[in-house]
Amino acid sequence: MANIKAPNSMKMIADAFDLFDVAKTVSLKKTIEEKELVSSSTTSYFFLGTAIELALLGYLSYKGFCSEELATINHDLEIALEKAYQAGLENITTLTDAYIGSVKALNSEFKFQNIEKSDASLTRMPIFSHLENGTQSLLKTIANELGVNSMMPA
Repeated sequence: MANIKAPNSMKMIADAFDLFDVAKTVSLKKTIEEKELVSSSTTSYFFLGTAIELALLGYLSYKGFCSEELATINHDLEIALEKAYQAGLENITTLTDAYIGSVKALNSEFKFQNIEKSDASLTRMPIFSHLENGTQSLLKTIANELGVNSMMPA
């Protein structure tokens, strides 16, 4: 089978920034559509995890991964992070062990294919602010590498 052209990495990072903003907003909301939500609801984790995934996939696309290669990652943040490191992410940023641990915890507790809308699952989730701060840094670094650093507010 012929390689399918990789998605536009700049579009992916732009979408990652949008989802990151939504995650931050949703984490602060007490009610959405008349449903009571706790701060940092499963919805905010979903958007944050998706932002992380898109940023890493955007980076991999920028590094030459085709759509078929990106599809093998199958929403697994640990695999995406590992491949991004192998592709040179470690040369442009230093992710703390705490942040990597939080991403792994998010990945193991929050499978994006089978999202649970249960507040009980929040007890096993990493601290939202730790993920938020590390993700903001990750997005800025990848955007800078792609030459689109104007996307993230200062």
